[in-house]
Amino acid sequence: MVLEYGHEASYIDWHFVQPEIARFSRVCFYDRAGYGWSDASYRPRVPSVMAEELHSLLHAAGEQPPYVLVAHSYGSFNALMFAHKYPEEVSGVVLVDGLHTLSLFPVAVSERVALRGMQLLIPFGLPRWRGWCGSQAPEALRGEKQAISCRAGLYKAFYRERSAFSDAVLEIRQITSLGDLPLIIIARDPALGNANSDEGDDWQAVQRQKMQLSKNAELVIATGSGHDVPQVRPDVIISAVRKLVGSQLKK
Repeated sequence: MVLEYGHEASYIDWHFVQPEIARFSRVCFYDRAGYGWSDASYRPRVPSVMAEELHSLLHAAGEQPPYVLVAHSYGSFNALMFAHKYPEEVSGVVLVDGLHTLSLFPVAVSERVALRGMQLLIPFGLPRWRGWCGSQAPEALRGEKQAISCRAGLYKAFYRERSAFSDAVLEIRQITSLGDLPLIIIARDPALGNANSDEGDDWQAVQRQKMQLSKNAELVIATGSGHDVPQVRPDVIISAVRKLVGSQLKK
């Protein structure tokens, strides 16, 4: 199992999921270039590049395919690209409220200013003092979250990744089918509304688009959860992974 987190996230976001999956399968998470303790990359921050970087990492670490990719939010783009580029190495994919391609997600000026502002202010200690980075993590993990998130280089990575969203969408739009690859799509509860209404997405259209990616796709609704499924309904993710593992063992 390979866990891929979303934009402006970290491996800590899997703290309810990873230990439970580890009870029945080997599971790995990592930091994308510029995130966590990983060095920055000079290459474009688009799925085609990040999938290649993950592929190189897994092989350098001695991990053996086939892999089941579990991806949340923006991480779904990287997982889909990985499955597209290396189909012989992927046995299943779980998309956890993954990003869609119905919008190009243009970055607003205010968002650019906020990311650059954090990058410039962190060396002076203001964001840490004001609790602007890492404060949302569970208390037991808050110190670690602050250590990895209160870094100027991290916000530079956020900025580069966010600025490339439109290019990322255009890349993923070229992937029209993954054949019959087992694909479980976990979606936020539509009854809760859309917390990201500025994206202009339609819940039904988004799910239809994702279901078309594989002839072997299944839709699961994370009842009671918005976008933060790994924190609110980790059990749904764990059940999906367990199902994929079980299907592989039967072969």
